Amino acid sequence: MSKKYSQICFGCYLFFLVWLIMFKLSINLPVFFQRASGRSLNLIPFVNDGGTREMLLNVLAFVPLGWFLRKVTHFKWFSALSVIFLITLIFETLQYIFAIGASDINDILMNSLGGGIGLILFQLLKDKSKQKIGNGLEIVLFALMLLILLLQIVHHFGR
Repeated sequence: MSKKYSQICFGCYLFFLVWLIMFKLSINLPVFFQRASGRSLNLIPFVNDGGTREMLLNVLAFVPLGWFLRKVTHFKWFSALSVIFLITLIFETLQYIFAIGASDINDILMNSLGGGIGLILFQLLKDKSKQKIGNGLEIVLFALMLLILLLQIVHHFGR
């Protein structure tokens, strides 16, 4: 699979990730800004967490970030993990500044874990003999993003 295709998928994923975390998959931005619920900050790990389901979703949402950072950039493993940590820290800080969602150390930990898993998956599947599996993962990821986008649009306009 071409590097250009991977870059396009990465760009779409980043758009999707920002839309998911910062805009909570909202299409109607005025409604989004009216939903700002105040600031919430949790700096104690694994206390007042949103439950196992939310932590698992945080991990899964960031697995592609680790994958794509290694696939389309020249970052080495530790640098890529540092970028993942920084990106999730920025998301949590922006959520606090704009009073959207809860800023939580658990999110930083779980998002970084997810990105780290993506880095490991890339490392395991980067060999030529396993490249088809990796390409298939990118296609599935892209299809899932499009499906979620389509479902959100249908839900929004179906009201």
